[in-house]
Amino acid sequence: MRYSIMTKKLFIWVSLIALVSCMSQKKLKSGQEAYDVKQYALAISFYKNEFEDATNKKSKASIAFQLGQCFSKISDSENELIWYKRAYDLGYGLPALEKYAFALKQNEQYDYAADVFNDLAEEAQGGLVYRREISICKLAQTWKDNKANPFIYRVRPFESLNETANDFAAIYSPAGDIYFSSDRFGTRGKKKYNWSGQFFSDLFILNRESQSADLISINNINTPDNEGSCSFVNHGEKLYFTRCSDQGTGNYYCQIYSTLLTQNEEPQLLDLGNFKCNNVNPAIYISDSILIFSSDREGGEGKYDLYLSQWMDEQWSKPINLGSLINTQGNEKFPTWDHDTLYFSSDYLAGMGGLDIFKTWRTKDGKWSSPQHLDYPMNSGADDFNFSKDPLFKSNDTIVQSGIFTSNRNQSQGDDIYSFQYIKNPNIVFNVPNKKLGKINIVATINFLKIETYKTENLNKELDSVQLEMTKDMKDFVYSGNKTKMTFYLTPNTEYHIKCSRRGYLNQILSFKTPFLDSLERDTTINLDYKVVLVPLIIDREFVLDNVYYDYDKWDIREDAKFALDHLYEILISNPKINIVVVSHTDCRGEDQYNLNLSQKRALAVVSYLISKGIPSNRLQSNGVGELDPAISCNCSTCTEEEHQKNRRTTFRIKL
Repeated sequence: MRYSIMTKKLFIWVSLIALVSCMSQKKLKSGQEAYDVKQYALAISFYKNEFEDATNKKSKASIAFQLGQCFSKISDSENELIWYKRAYDLGYGLPALEKYAFALKQNEQYDYAADVFNDLAEEAQGGLVYRREISICKLAQTWKDNKANPFIYRVRPFESLNETANDFAAIYSPAGDIYFSSDRFGTRGKKKYNWSGQFFSDLFILNRESQSADLISINNINTPDNEGSCSFVNHGEKLYFTRCSDQGTGNYYCQIYSTLLTQNEEPQLLDLGNFKCNNVNPAIYISDSILIFSSDREGGEGKYDLYLSQWMDEQWSKPINLGSLINTQGNEKFPTWDHDTLYFSSDYLAGMGGLDIFKTWRTKDGKWSSPQHLDYPMNSGADDFNFSKDPLFKSNDTIVQSGIFTSNRNQSQGDDIYSFQYIKNPNIVFNVPNKKLGKINIVATINFLKIETYKTENLNKELDSVQLEMTKDMKDFVYSGNKTKMTFYLTPNTEYHIKCSRRGYLNQILSFKTPFLDSLERDTTINLDYKVVLVPLIIDREFVLDNVYYDYDKWDIREDAKFALDHLYEILISNPKINIVVVSHTDCRGEDQYNLNLSQKRALAVVSYLISKGIPSNRLQSNGVGELDPAISCNCSTCTEEEHQKNRRTTFRIKL
C-alpha cells in the first residue's frame, strides 16, 4: 500500500548515501542491480530492454511491475499507470492491480480508481482499506466537480522561478522575497542523487523587485550537504532551515538550524531532544517561541508526524506530538503559519492523491480544529505542499488571497513552484442591486436542487420547511424562502446553518461560513446549489454505518471509520430530540461470551467518540450483540475474510 511521500527532495535520501557509495565501484549490468542501488533512471533503461527481450508472459509481467516501481520512485505517475496496468494484464496479480488503482487516483481518474478499488475489496483480504479508498475517490471527484463555491483557487506555474530542476518548498519572507530550495545547476552540493543525476539542494532567494533568483551566500547556510525548507521570524531577521548531514557522527540525518541574517554567524543546530531521527520542515510562530516541525522519531502516529516545541528557559522544550486529529498513519509534513492558522500536507487524510494541503487552528479550549482540505485545484492528484501567502498582497473586489505552493503535477518537470490566487468564482452569477444608504448588501440564494433519502429512491418533492440560523446578531436581518429556495442577507465572518425538514425524516443541517466577504466593496448576490439527503425517522430500525468496521480482535476507532461517525454526529446535532442505540457485532470466530464482551467494547468506543465531539451521554446507548445476528450467514470455518469483516459491523437504532 503506498501512503509514503514519493521522491520529495526534502530528505528521503537519508538512508541511500551509504548504500550507493558501497556499490559505486560496481559496474551495473541489469535493471535489478540498478534498482537495488536506487539508480531508477538507469534501471528503467535496463528494464525496458529486458522487457522487449523477454520470451514468456510471466517474465514480462514481472519486468513490467518493476518498471511501474521505478516510475513510482521518480514520481512519474503517468508511466507508473501504464506499466502497472500492463503487469496486471500479463498476469502479475493483485499487487499490480493495487498499484494501478493508486496510480489512477494520482492521475485524478477517480471514478476508474473507485471501480478498481471495488474489485480489490471483493477479491482480496483487507477490503476495509479499499473501501476507505473508494469513499475518498468519490469525495475527491466531488471536490473536483464542485462549481458552487463562491470563491475558488486559480493556480499557475511560477514561470520566472522554475527551471528543469526541482524547485520546491518556497516561502515568502516578511519583505515579500521568496526563499526556496532547488537542486538546479550551481548549487554548492558536491554530490548527486544517483537516481536523478541532480545535485544536492541549496537555498535560493528570488528578489521581489528584480525577479532574479540567486544562491544564498551568507552565513554558510548552504554547504555540500542538503539544505531545504525554511521559516522566518523577527520581521525576517532570523531564518530557520533544514540541513541534512552526518554532523560528524557517521549517521546521516536531517536536522533544523537557525541563523541571524543580520549578523555573520554560523547556523546553530536546534536541540529538539533526538538527533537519531529526521527533524525537518520548521514553521516558527510570529513570536519566535513556538516551533512546529515534522519528524519521524519513534512513538509517533505514523511515518512523519507534526510536533510542537516551545522556547522556554533559554532552550527548546521537549517536542509534543500534535495528536491523532492531525497526525495519521501516513506522513504529515511541510507546516507553515499564516497568523493563527497552521497549514500542512498529509498523504493519509482524505485527499485527492499524494500529499494534499490542509489547514487547522487552535480552538478556544486549546485543542486543534479538525483539518480542513483546501479546494481543488489547490490540491490535485499529485503532491501539493508548502502553502505560503504573500504578506504584501492587499485583497480587492476580485482577489482575496495570493501566494505560492509546491506541486509535482507537471510530472516532466519534477517539483515546481506554483502561484495561486483565491478569487471570486466566475462561474457563479453575481448580480448588483441598487445600493441603499451606502450599505453593502450581500444576498445569498440557496436552491435545493435535489432531495433524496438515505439509501432509498429520490423523493423529488419539496421539503416541508427550511429554517435559517446564524452565529451573529440577527438585527436588520432579511429572510424570505419557500420549500425549494431561500434568500437572505449575508454578514462577513459569520457561520450559517440551514435546517431542512420533511415529515417522517430526520432533519439535515447545511452549514457554511463567510470568512472573506468583508473584502467585497459592492452589492452582490451569490447563488448556491445544495443537495439534501434525509434519513427516514423509523423507530428501532437498524441503519448500517458505512465503513465502520474493526480489525480482528480489536475495538479501536479506525481512521477510515471517522467519516461515517462524523456523519452520525451531524445527524444527532441536527435532531436534538432523538436518542440512538449503537449496536456492534462480531464475526463468528472466538467464544460466545468473549465475542459479547468484544462487541460491547466496540459499541462503547463509538459512543465515546460521539461524546468526545460533544454529544451528551444521556442521548447514547451501547449494545454489543456478539455473533448473534450476522449480516452474512456462512459456515464459520469457510467464511471469507471479506464476509467476516461485513459481520464485524456497527449499526444504530433511533429512539425518542
